[in-house]
Amino acid sequence: MFSILKKVLKSDQVLFFFVLTFTFTWLLVGIVLVTGSMEMLMNIAVLGPLVAASVITWLAGGSLRSWAGQILIWHTGLRWYLATLGLPVLLVAAQVGMYLLLGGEDPVELAAIPTRFVYLMPLFIYNTFLHGGLEELGWRGFALPRLQKHFNALMASLVIGFFWALWHLPLFFLPGTYYAQISPFSYLLELMALSVVFTWIYNNTGGSVLLCMLLHGAYNTRLLLYPYPLDLEEMPEIPLRLEVAGVIVMLFVALIIILSNTSEWLTNKDQKTCFE
Repeated sequence: MFSILKKVLKSDQVLFFFVLTFTFTWLLVGIVLVTGSMEMLMNIAVLGPLVAASVITWLAGGSLRSWAGQILIWHTGLRWYLATLGLPVLLVAAQVGMYLLLGGEDPVELAAIPTRFVYLMPLFIYNTFLHGGLEELGWRGFALPRLQKHFNALMASLVIGFFWALWHLPLFFLPGTYYAQISPFSYLLELMALSVVFTWIYNNTGGSVLLCMLLHGAYNTRLLLYPYPLDLEEMPEIPLRLEVAGVIVMLFVALIIILSNTSEWLTNKDQKTCFE
């Protein structure tokens, strides 16, 4: 029986990964939605991609050590750390500039940013190693290299971006969250574009999940860098123009990466990075 299951899983690991990821996370988020409580389950629900990737790797007879070992790929060159940690900062600056060009009227308060620095590092560490960053062992550490065996890097990025955004769908029904204030369509475009950036980082660093985790953590922490009044206890209202500006900037960045690299691997050299 186990050998049959192993053979089936090997035939389409990515499909089973998506199914298990969605089942694990949506079940837990569904409990929160139905009960209106048990918010602690949200911290477990985020582990869906990690749990799915580890279970399928094990059941399919793959190497858990090799899969998890992608976190230890750290010797990637200083420029990739600068790109990973600096890009979210540049995205914030570009988004604010675009927001103002689109007629945004909220006052810019640059003086408010230094007061949040005390929260910056703790939140970044939490987002990277204890929360959203852990997703990368699934999306990039598992699904991406397998999809790139059948599709070029651009198509693989768009597939992951689509399911990555869809995976967040139940969160749009949770009041008081970031997701409840934005359009699901704009979020879909944002994550499909952002997925291109993650693939670019992953493929150019020899499959470093660590760098992808750092990017994920930095991207989720960028809210503290917006030069607008921010209540750290409650999610602030997000202006529509700011949301649109973010999507435009993200699409522009993805386009630059696509045009300046090979579509096959989204790298600037003939480098194949399919890791099992």
